[in-house]
Amino acid sequence: MPISSIAMYAKSNITRYNINELKTFVQFISKLERPAAYNKKTASITITESAYPENTAHDIPYFTEQIKTSPFSDEAKGLGILCLVNSLEPLSYTAKDGQYLRWDIRSQKIIEANAARIASGREPLKVKLDKGNLPTVKTILVEELTKAIDDISYLQRNMPPFSQNVKITFKQASALFELPLLKENTIDGVITSPPYCNRYDYTRIYALELVYLGMDEAAIRKTRQALLSCTVESKSKIDSLRDYYASIGKITDCKKIIEAITNNKALTEVLVALKTRNDNGDINNKGVLKMVKGYFEELAFVYYELYRICKKGACVAFVNDNVRYAGEVIPVDFISTELARHFGFTPLKIYTLRQQKGNSSQQMAKFGRVPLRKSITLWQK
Repeated sequence: MPISSIAMYAKSNITRYNINELKTFVQFISKLERPAAYNKKTASITITESAYPENTAHDIPYFTEQIKTSPFSDEAKGLGILCLVNSLEPLSYTAKDGQYLRWDIRSQKIIEANAARIASGREPLKVKLDKGNLPTVKTILVEELTKAIDDISYLQRNMPPFSQNVKITFKQASALFELPLLKENTIDGVITSPPYCNRYDYTRIYALELVYLGMDEAAIRKTRQALLSCTVESKSKIDSLRDYYASIGKITDCKKIIEAITNNKALTEVLVALKTRNDNGDINNKGVLKMVKGYFEELAFVYYELYRICKKGACVAFVNDNVRYAGEVIPVDFISTELARHFGFTPLKIYTLRQQKGNSSQQMAKFGRVPLRKSITLWQK
């Protein structure tokens, strides 16, 4: 998602920031006042409509313009935009909550929804969220930038000498289509945390940020399908992956990966169990079945390519959570490790947090409580 490029640009400039310039930049921000005649308003889509108080909705584009046209360095401007992106949620009547955005009871969206419900004889929504006094754009920008400057100052004082020459290469693309293009035996190690198989739709959770960065409804829907399959709306990528691998002369590799997925007994058992539970009416959305299948299919492509591009002795660490649907526990860490082992990795360890993940109230009411592992799987080539 485009948020990543904003964050990575800011991080890549750690050694290049001029602290005195950044402090002057904060003073510049603190003196800004939006003119009364300024009438531009931040963009919105259906699910973000009326997300901000009226003044904030006008302040966001104004401060954005002032940052981008200011006389400061590109590094300072990039940090300012990142801080503004980070501030969108606390500036709004929304809060990230699992699979969706929760809405403050004072938001126009909730007020209108409740009025419509009452007019039709229904009870109003039981909304409990009240975020209290929301900050102004100026206040939170100054606060975020001040915190960032403290972090940058600390890092610049404590970074080892070799870090001055470190280069970050960032590609805003899907690992499914970028990893196959990398050369074999070139990577020293991998630390990553993919989306979990938990139905969380990151394009909805980060809708405020995506819209701010210029995405409309169509672009967000397209991005939703491009992400790793982890929502019930995800469509299979197998055909597009097969076509892609054929186009780059790697169809044999594609066949190996699909064969490994098909022959994985644990995954097959999970998929059969989920189908049975769906047939029994225990799963409230049949999209869960194709989501789970697509999730492991796509990760298998990632595991295969990581083994190919890693150097001998390289370690790969994946952070992930196990999940449960209709009482069926899906051991994501075990299945992933077995797929990685099949491709050549040696499993070293599966670390688990003491604090295990709970279940939804709906599942516990029918199937009881089963704590789920939060794991870090560690493999070596």
